[in-house]
Amino acid sequence: MIPSATKVLVGIDVGTTNLKLLATTTDGHVLRVVQRDMVIHRPAPGHAEFDLGVVEAGIAEGLAEIATALPSGAEVAAIAVAAIGESVVAIDADGAPASFCPTWFDRRTHNYRPEFGIPVDRWYDLTGMVDDDICTAFRIHWLRSHDLVDASRAQRWLCMADYCVHLLTGNACAAPSLAARTGMYDRNEGTWAPEVLAALGLTADNLPRPLPTATVAGGLLPEVARRVGLPGGTPVVNAGHDHPCAGVGCGLVEPGGIMDSTGTAEAIKTVVSGPLTYRETLEGRYECYPHAAPGRFILSGHLPSAGGFLAWLSKTLHGVDEDGSTPVAAIVEAARQSPPGANGVRVLPFLEGTGEPYNRRDQAAELLGLRAYHGRADLIRAAFEGCSFWFEVNVSTMSRIADQRIDAITAVGGGARSDLWLEIKSAFVGRPMWVPDVDEAAAFGAALVGGMAVGLIGTAADDLPRLRGRTVVAPDELRAEYEPVASEYRALYEQRFGPL
Repeated sequence: MIPSATKVLVGIDVGTTNLKLLATTTDGHVLRVVQRDMVIHRPAPGHAEFDLGVVEAGIAEGLAEIATALPSGAEVAAIAVAAIGESVVAIDADGAPASFCPTWFDRRTHNYRPEFGIPVDRWYDLTGMVDDDICTAFRIHWLRSHDLVDASRAQRWLCMADYCVHLLTGNACAAPSLAARTGMYDRNEGTWAPEVLAALGLTADNLPRPLPTATVAGGLLPEVARRVGLPGGTPVVNAGHDHPCAGVGCGLVEPGGIMDSTGTAEAIKTVVSGPLTYRETLEGRYECYPHAAPGRFILSGHLPSAGGFLAWLSKTLHGVDEDGSTPVAAIVEAARQSPPGANGVRVLPFLEGTGEPYNRRDQAAELLGLRAYHGRADLIRAAFEGCSFWFEVNVSTMSRIADQRIDAITAVGGGARSDLWLEIKSAFVGRPMWVPDVDEAAAFGAALVGGMAVGLIGTAADDLPRLRGRTVVAPDELRAEYEPVASEYRALYEQRFGPL
């Protein structure tokens, strides 16, 4: 029974596929979860643009649904927004979009860092971002240089969470964890980086105002409050980047653990006490940027296509369900029909490049060892195993960089719903995988960041609500069976990329 006179925290997670809203009490009792589909327009191959009207409507509808479902007398103490990184939109003086909003995986941008004249080590030590083409700064440069923004109207550039907070409050504010993803943020000073802005021909006035982590951005606008049925002035917080927020939701706010978030892409995060340098991260191989919890930093690696690679492989071999979705259960069942080692098939799962630690955007996926007797089950099993070996490489490398013994690994996202995949990962890394009961880790974490901002929740690990969950451990015999498989993969990696 939830007391009627209770403080409620609302977290919003604007993801690639779904928009999720979650209401929780300050002790972690989830009251309501609302989900809406995101809409992505694909006008041409490689083009991917978010429908911002769908985002605005989804947030309003979701908040209204939560407001209606709250117990009598319950008070929403804060609304906090987390979102994917890199996506950006220009707005005019009235807050209306003056450009479209490319997704983080839109492939039209390039790495303009060399053209900016900023040395790669300086770029990394300033921003903490890997020298890649994904940063928001490059998207802004590309949009402007291709006349894809209404220059007469554009006044500010906002990332997705910034835009949503602006819709709710009228204020343009940025959180450090998401601002860092732009490549324009000085992670050491907590300000926009003048030398990057100069290269772009922008000033700080063209960007949202950076706020400290877990800070109230403003109050809910009266017209929005009337629309959603919540009090005007309700505190709104820009919680920041979705992956660090998911880390907060899983209790990952101190060094010594790893969060593995697997969806279309896979992201691996661990906590460090401060900004690591270009040299300390093996010459900038891993991103290191502010956490969504105050005073901490995140060391981060990603595989651009993990679940996405499995989905592609399944659709290619199996087709799709009637509703157009990937038959997840069929993927797992097929993989179970092949033994550990996939009868000799090996996969380098780099459909969209390697991600860390090699950061080779040009690297393609490879299927190796194919024979006439191999079938669909072997290919899918090998894909699970190939992704899992990539995971092992990154866990061991990040542990070395952070100088930490990583014992606790928390798995979230769609990939965490597959016990088979979790067992294979556990076998490769030799550690258990812990899975929280709450699927919406980023929305839950955003809600907790909102609680930090209004003083209802502390920032230490012991202050966070404890989630229930389960542990998946690979049987000893499975670990033994994967030892020679891991050796084969290690040799393949060294052949393709050289030793770390």
